[in-house]
Amino acid sequence: MNRIESLPFNTYDVIGYLAPGFLLLFWSVNLFNAIWGDVFTFLNQEFSFVGQSIIIILIATTSYAMGHIIAIGASESIERICTSLIGHPSLYLIQKENLDFQKIYSNFKLYHKTNIGMIVNIILFFPIYLIIFIYSVTGNIKFIAKRLGDNEIFLLREKFNNKYGISIDSNPDWFSICTSHCFNHNQFIAQRAYNYVVIYGFCRNMSFVTNFIFFFGLVFILSFGTLISQDFSGWITFNYKYYIILYFFIPLISLLFSVMLSISFIKFQRRYAEEIIKSFIAMND
Repeated sequence: MNRIESLPFNTYDVIGYLAPGFLLLFWSVNLFNAIWGDVFTFLNQEFSFVGQSIIIILIATTSYAMGHIIAIGASESIERICTSLIGHPSLYLIQKENLDFQKIYSNFKLYHKTNIGMIVNIILFFPIYLIIFIYSVTGNIKFIAKRLGDNEIFLLREKFNNKYGISIDSNPDWFSICTSHCFNHNQFIAQRAYNYVVIYGFCRNMSFVTNFIFFFGLVFILSFGTLISQDFSGWITFNYKYYIILYFFIPLISLLFSVMLSISFIKFQRRYAEEIIKSFIAMND
């Protein structure tokens, strides 16, 4: 990850931060417009080139800043959910046994340090928890989180032991060591692995955003749905065209995308780890 952090601005900044931040900003603007009317009507005015440039810069800057906040939230929720249920790729790629209920429960307790954090994640991201849990206990998770072949695992153990004089079973940081070795000795491998980081980071962050949109839409329906049936037209204005789209159709679509993106996160995070391991095995040094 040092290579990624050393770059001032790169593809991950655009795809991993800017895109999810812009989606959340765009949805939030439409949310306010749907509830309180055209709050942002000034954006429809005619602006000079300088004014348009300033607005674009403000939107991009705000989206980028929101993207960083989203990334922090996604790493503490989506990523923790996935690893708590199936483990990190560096673990399940080389384990002999397949995932079962006991293994899932062990991972679940390992990656949740506090009961409060566990409960909050379960409530806010219950659909993702449920789908991945069902995938895991039914054995279908092997299609996206399957282990390496026996020959590959044997070659990995042999090369790591010969190179560093210690077994990967005795060194919990073996994957980080393999990653640093590949990145420092072959820029082509580093670029290929980095591409997977970009993709799985985007899937993780977008899964967080779409789940937020679903959850907020659900809460809005349960709370403001009551208010709509009453006479509150004096202090709140609803645009029903926006209301139907924002709070019924989009949340359902967002739920679907959130689950699909979380599964895609698992898939591409595994491919990243697999790329590192296979490259480490194949390198001649």
